[in-house]
Amino acid sequence: MPFAVSYDPNASSEQPVPLPSAPLLVVSETEVVQPPLTRRGTGPGLILVLPHPADLNSRKEGPKPLDPEPIQKWAEEGFAVAAITPSSSDWSFQNSLKRSIDALLGLNELDVRDRFAVVVYDPKFLHSLSPVIAENPKIVALIIYGTPRSEFLSIPTLIHLVHGSETPRASSSNITFHTYTSSSPHFILPQVSQYDASCAALAHSRSLVFLKKWLGGPIFDLEAIWEEHTYFEFEDRSVAKTMGTMVAEPYVNHVPTSCRPLPINTVVTTHFAVTHSMPQCKQYREQLAQTGSLVRDHLKNDA
Repeated sequence: MPFAVSYDPNASSEQPVPLPSAPLLVVSETEVVQPPLTRRGTGPGLILVLPHPADLNSRKEGPKPLDPEPIQKWAEEGFAVAAITPSSSDWSFQNSLKRSIDALLGLNELDVRDRFAVVVYDPKFLHSLSPVIAENPKIVALIIYGTPRSEFLSIPTLIHLVHGSETPRASSSNITFHTYTSSSPHFILPQVSQYDASCAALAHSRSLVFLKKWLGGPIFDLEAIWEEHTYFEFEDRSVAKTMGTMVAEPYVNHVPTSCRPLPINTVVTTHFAVTHSMPQCKQYREQLAQTGSLVRDHLKNDA
């Protein structure tokens, strides 16, 4: 297919491609539910226990991080997400958990209905959460950000410890620890001043692997996703269709030029993608094909 000699943003092939969308459902004052934000549209259930906004040191200066907040981020990973935000001292996690699970079970988009995982973004909640989680057989995995101050549960648990934490003694092989350079358990939250992009990315990747193991998904055909993305970028050469293979707010790390992450939907980055990331260069396309072959071999070896 011959390459276009110029980029026409008004061409029929460059009209915006609708991205996966689903409305955020308000269950009560303290719970919301977000169906998966993927083209597949279905996924396992994940329950987030978020800090109250009043307990956070919100970011007041500097550029907004490109990382989305937890509800959107996990939904874009393919999970059906229920988020709990404690509102007062008389808040009951037991009641919130029941409403959250009931709301998830009410979704047609929930494809795993017999097990859920919980992610706790502030360890101070664990004292009230632990007994309730222990009593619910549908909770099969737990992720904690920060140093827990309560006894460990028997279910598989992943703990993200902050710098300077004393590693808790765990009597079970189901407990996994990782320690980060950040001193705040809120380093994972992009809306706060303590956000640490490097630590957050590493912790999120570890959490995703952990959740897929215990929830059984979501599992995507990464080879097919990569092939589709590179086809639209290097063969069809459509910016709109290429961006349609990504999430709502994608960003680019351009390693050869050591550019910092930039939003791909800005004018500057779109122009960069058209003039540099889609080169009319046979050698570059051959290198890309070799990369795809290496990815396929790696996936087969890991299977």
